Amino acid sequence: MKKKIAVFFVAAALIVCAVLAFTACGTDHGSAEGVAKSFVQASAKADIGGMLDCMYFEDESGKEEIEKAFEEEMGAIKISGKVYDVKAEVTKEYTADEVKAIDAFSDKVTVSAAKAVKVTYSFDLKATITVDGNETTVEQKAEGEDVSVVAVEIDGKWYVLMPGL
Repeated sequence: MKKKIAVFFVAAALIVCAVLAFTACGTDHGSAEGVAKSFVQASAKADIGGMLDCMYFEDESGKEEIEKAFEEEMGAIKISGKVYDVKAEVTKEYTADEVKAIDAFSDKVTVSAAKAVKVTYSFDLKATITVDGNETTVEQKAEGEDVSVVAVEIDGKWYVLMPGL
């Protein structure tokens, strides 16, 4: 019984983490709003490939390491359902000095613009977790959730900025 309760709480926590994470998703690199929406949609469904498509990597090995680690941790979890009513709006356009500060993190690329984007969305998701042959299912629904991301423009395309990656 304790194990089932623990699995339930792990499942619930993972859904919340997936939903709050900063979303293949059909990544729209044409605008800050587009890439932010794509990222949130992939995040909500724990679609690591979609999430990584929304981020810029100077070195593909960094992307591969993250994908492998995520798959090892999340391999026993299957998430299904839908994310809907996804809307994005720019809440801040960074100044030239702020863009220079962001750009200072890389020697290889130039960030030409940065915007804070608020994404509002709703979801109806189900996570099925298998531990030691035991399967537990958790469902979660919400409407009007908000998350903010920072999008940066590099070589004419927009990406979600992930500090520390």
